Amino acid sequence: MASNALPTFDAMMQPALEALRAQGGQATNGEIYAYVIQALEVPAPAVQQPHRAGSSLTELEYRLQWTRTYLREYGLIENVRRGVWRLTEAGWQRTPIDRKEVVRVVRRRMAARRAQEKGQAPIFASAQLSRRERRPPASAQRDGLRSPTPFLPAYANARSFLHSLDGVPAASYHAMASAILEQRGTPQEQVDWSDPNAWIAQRLDGPERELAEHIWSTSQQQLNPRYTHGCWYFATKHDLLARDREDILRITSRGRQFMQEEVGPLVAELDAYEGILTILRLVAGQETARRGDLLPGYGEYSRTMTTLQSDAVIKSSLSERLRNLADRALVTAQGRAYEVTEAGLAYLERYASLAPEEATAASKESDLFRLARAVREEVRGQLSAHLLEMDALIFEELVKLLLEEMGYDNVMATAPATDKGVDLVGTIELGISSVRELIQARRHRGSINRPALDQLRGSLHRFNAVRGTIITTGRFSKGVEDAAFERGAAPITLIDGEKLLDLLLEHEIGVRKRRVDYFEFAPEKLAQLAAHEESDATA
Repeated sequence: MASNALPTFDAMMQPALEALRAQGGQATNGEIYAYVIQALEVPAPAVQQPHRAGSSLTELEYRLQWTRTYLREYGLIENVRRGVWRLTEAGWQRTPIDRKEVVRVVRRRMAARRAQEKGQAPIFASAQLSRRERRPPASAQRDGLRSPTPFLPAYANARSFLHSLDGVPAASYHAMASAILEQRGTPQEQVDWSDPNAWIAQRLDGPERELAEHIWSTSQQQLNPRYTHGCWYFATKHDLLARDREDILRITSRGRQFMQEEVGPLVAELDAYEGILTILRLVAGQETARRGDLLPGYGEYSRTMTTLQSDAVIKSSLSERLRNLADRALVTAQGRAYEVTEAGLAYLERYASLAPEEATAASKESDLFRLARAVREEVRGQLSAHLLEMDALIFEELVKLLLEEMGYDNVMATAPATDKGVDLVGTIELGISSVRELIQARRHRGSINRPALDQLRGSLHRFNAVRGTIITTGRFSKGVEDAAFERGAAPITLIDGEKLLDLLLEHEIGVRKRRVDYFEFAPEKLAQLAAHEESDATA
């Protein structure tokens, strides 16, 4: 039988990944083998072709071994145990893959390792590879690259998932997941999965419907069965859920420990592996951190210690882990800005040593952060008191300066006699459109009530504006908050005293930011000297 009747090892890469996806992210050699044969329609005689005389392997099995090896080396799959494979975060995200790129990158890595084993590679051989192909440090090479969980769930949802699947046949979960996946729709005809009370009965039948309803009810309608993939990957990856001999899913001893402890050694171990402790430390190192501020540090960690390489995947991973931290009240989230809580600092101080990077300074960093936060709160109080005593016209000038710092153009004050609740007019670029906006600046100690909003909204047409904003040192009544984005009415943005202080601090208006530099011991910078000395001695 001619070997060209068989697919090449790289031609089987995409079907092998699809085989894993079809099984919920984890599959045996046999399951991958069967899927590839069917997907590529390999003829029966070719399937039986032996690798070579006396070999127990068929040629197809031999080539598929190389397929799995290349996918593993590229970071798309990982070996759970003998004969069982699992998709990594990158494996879930990369579809379709560029098989030529996979072959090129893996062969370069293999060649670099062979050269290094023979003593032919330079001391810093990794510097010759691209940033994407760079190998991790020695400790990571021993332990292997970490493969963070894709679509990392909130831990509360993960616990609900474990509880709902305990005692359920593994095949039943995969059948439900496959039934849902088959109905994922297209970009042109999207499927709405937001309300499980509606879609479960409409789209599932029989055991799949029963299991979906069980997951939904067990979680007290918090875990949407459509989005359990991250829970499955997290639970199986960390040995929280396993199959028994009858292929029934059971919560493991680690899983029961995870169910029982909100904070503890096991949770900290999982946080360290998933990069959550790294992110918590990055947040704690800044007064208020936006996702963009955290990306450089988290990106460097990810590309060095994990299988995450692309910018898009790293950004998604960061967002998932920040949501996880916020759900556990270890950080607070205000829009896209994050700040570590006191509970987060205490947790970091206790378990920072588990993080892969230099974590021994975490306690001192926490002390510095607490001091900086105390100073910031004191300054915030001083600024608030000054605003309340400020002349009304000067307050308008302050708001005008703030708007200009925020990117508004042509900000002008209105004539006092004809303003009708309008103090400033400006334009802001939204996408490709320039939007005219009215601003009401209210230096006020109490609450702003509904008439002020109605007056501003009623003035929009006179200034040819499409939206408005009320900025106050006080608060807003519930009636104002309810009416601000009333359906069918022009939107009115509300900025109360606390938000105003946030904006003034962010744009450094009325305050001055001081920076304190401090040193950390960095032994890796000295390790290069030792490496050069060793190289000179053996030359």
